[in-house]
Amino acid sequence: MNILRKVLGESAIYGLSSYIGVFASMFLTPIYTRILSKGDYGIMDIFLTWNNLLLTILPFGLIGGLIRYYPEYKSDIKSMTGTILVFLLVVGGLYCLTLLSFQETIILGVFNNQITFELYLINISIVIGSMFFSFSLSILRCEFKKTIFLTLSLLNISLIVSLGFIFVYFDRMGVIGFFRASLITVAIMNILGFIAVREKITLSWNRTIFRQLFNYSVHVLGVNILFQLVTFIDRKIILNYSSVDQLGIYAIGAKISSILNLIFSALLMGWLPRAMTIKDNRDFKKIMQVLHDLSWVALFPIIFSFFIFNKELIKLFAPSYNEAFLVIFFLSLSIIFIGFNNLFYNTGLLILSKTKYITYASLISLSTNTTISILLAPSYGINGVAFGTFVGSFLWIIMQYLFNRKLFKIKFNLSRSFLLTSLLLITYYIFNISSHFYHLLNSFEVIIFKVIVLAIVFVLSSYKIKQMLGK
Repeated sequence: MNILRKVLGESAIYGLSSYIGVFASMFLTPIYTRILSKGDYGIMDIFLTWNNLLLTILPFGLIGGLIRYYPEYKSDIKSMTGTILVFLLVVGGLYCLTLLSFQETIILGVFNNQITFELYLINISIVIGSMFFSFSLSILRCEFKKTIFLTLSLLNISLIVSLGFIFVYFDRMGVIGFFRASLITVAIMNILGFIAVREKITLSWNRTIFRQLFNYSVHVLGVNILFQLVTFIDRKIILNYSSVDQLGIYAIGAKISSILNLIFSALLMGWLPRAMTIKDNRDFKKIMQVLHDLSWVALFPIIFSFFIFNKELIKLFAPSYNEAFLVIFFLSLSIIFIGFNNLFYNTGLLILSKTKYITYASLISLSTNTTISILLAPSYGINGVAFGTFVGSFLWIIMQYLFNRKLFKIKFNLSRSFLLTSLLLITYYIFNISSHFYHLLNSFEVIIFKVIVLAIVFVLSSYKIKQMLGK
């Protein structure tokens, strides 16, 4: 139980930056949706998706491999960090040279000629800077330097939010203002990040370490690229079959759904480094099983509150984006499936370095996602694309659960998971899709009823958590 408390405590600290970041992003969303057009918001979203895709490809998974092998190289960590740093410098330079050489082709073919050269140039710099800042933060995570990690993360959020607010709201720069704020922020944070980890890095190259990192990361990298690529393809499908305005609506649906992502990313940041440290513990599988059951119970009230107040969230943050409610539903379920999978159902595969099975699952899952999206987009638009994402994520979690169970020899109790997921589906239907409930009560009575139901859920969850931790 001490290990469980450590994981939860570290997740809370790592997650604090995510929580504040999401709340800050939500603070800016009502401003952006009222100042920027739906088309401008769509352009912002497709560029952010492009950036995320490149940030997945360029490091080639080596930053993730750092977390996996850090305990084994702790006494000679500069050999590993130096190898990664040299690699990042090389790929960063090649990336910059390539995108500048093919700028006209990419602006026309990828972004449908919807962006300016300045925006294109700014985002090249943002991608390179973000890659190096992520490297610094990963070293801090491996060192369990939670205070410095949190300080840098919060400063990063504060800068981008404040500068974005000034440039977009006061200076009315539009989309370009948001990205200028991001560029200034990433430049400052890289300076501070390298200062924080300067004693752990050097410029060196170790071919053996590179091969070890590469062999571990290649399948994980492939999966991450596929996920980011399909996310980008979804945006392209919407852009081609619908419009840039519909892309903006989809982007808001994804933004609101991403609130759920913060709880899973927080737990993953706390759990994965700890899991790699204690993987040889004879009680490791039992710890995983207990943490799995505890996570479902602990996270359910938070997820439930999101589902029950979904209509209010749309009205608050983007009142003119009501068309996004089904997008939010499908994407939220996808985030839940992927979140629990990354926390538990593929951890054994990562420990065993059986990452090729993650690739197998992802190929089937993501090809299904893309196929369904292409088939449904002409008739159902953004809802068809969101449904494709939902089906793909469901296949993803099922296949990896089965691979993990077979190879890692671990069984999770899924009865509670199915029950709680069913309750979420019923909740969303009653409070967001069905009109019958809203005919019985007025707006004030609906809010009171929701608060009462939510309070009951929190009380029951707290009682169950105390029971589980007391065992």
